[in-house]
Amino acid sequence: MLTSPRGKKLPGGDTLKGFNGYVYFIKNPATGLIKIGYSKNPWARLSELRRNYGSDLSVVATIKTVEKSESSIHAAFEQYRVEGEWFTESECIKAVILAVVAGEITTVDATRSYVDDYCSAPTATTNTDTDTDTDLKENPEREESAQDQFSPPFGKFPITSHWIPGADFVGQAALWGINLGEHPGYTTVELQQFRDYWQCEGKVKHQIQWEQTFATSLRTSRAKASVQAKGQRRQPALSVSTPDNAIPPGFRG
Repeated sequence: MLTSPRGKKLPGGDTLKGFNGYVYFIKNPATGLIKIGYSKNPWARLSELRRNYGSDLSVVATIKTVEKSESSIHAAFEQYRVEGEWFTESECIKAVILAVVAGEITTVDATRSYVDDYCSAPTATTNTDTDTDTDLKENPEREESAQDQFSPPFGKFPITSHWIPGADFVGQAALWGINLGEHPGYTTVELQQFRDYWQCEGKVKHQIQWEQTFATSLRTSRAKASVQAKGQRRQPALSVSTPDNAIPPGFRG
């Protein structure tokens, strides 16, 4: 596993001579997700990410490149994407990381070729249907049928009335840099408001994403409520003077 050098130096006296940067793989063990991105110094980028996602993050693999080509790897791993540059640590991604670390994969093009060969290979299954993605593309009617029967990919699900944060929700939120205060850290009203909003949006996310989104929404809503409460306490009470009905001496109407 790659370690993080001090400051902005590259590890082991490495140099970018002849290259413009790295496509990096950063793992978050708390969520089991892998971030695939591009940076001239992934270890400096790691320090930034640790402030938001926790100190357990680590750079597990890097590939030198002459262009910002992480998007092509994103496309190859699209079926494993959770959101943005974060991907489920599938067996395919694990295999790619091991191959990169072993020096078997050294370029972005080789990564895409490896994914095409590894992830498209037939796997053992109880389903006797041997149709492949290529077969679906050559058969539009079957492709439309497959779309009609689509269900959220493994590891993702839509927000429902049955979803509740995990048992250690408050502690996990703290690892993401979100302080929710005392356990349980939220009320049934807050949870229901969160559900109502996202059910209308029709989003499908990874469970960890729902947890992070909920924790962030709680922090934001409470910060606003705190500001409003302070504003109300500081607002001085309006005093209404008693009308003066007496006519001043010397006044002439």
